[in-house]
Amino acid sequence: MLIFARPKFNRTMASKNLMTAKFKHTYAEQNALLRDLRELLKHGDEREFMQVLRKHGIKDEDSRFAEILKLFRDLRGGKT
Repeated sequence: MLIFARPKFNRTMASKNLMTAKFKHTYAEQNALLRDLRELLKHGDEREFMQVLRKHGIKDEDSRFAEILKLFRDLRGGKT
C-alpha cells in the first residue's frame, strides 16, 4: 500500500531553489494535503479527490493534476 509522507527536511536542499515559487507549500499546507489524501484513499471517490486537489491549489490546467489523477485511478483499479 502506498503511504503518503512528507520528505525529511534537508538543510542543503532548503538553501537551493529547487522548485519554482508557484509549487512551494508550507509544511502546514503539505500536512493538510497529505491528511486529506490519506482519507480519500480510504473512503473517497474520484470526484472528491479532484475537489481536494483544487482546494489545495492544484488546478485542472496544471500538468500535475492529470498525473496525480492517473495515479489515483491506478491505485483504485489495483494496477499498482
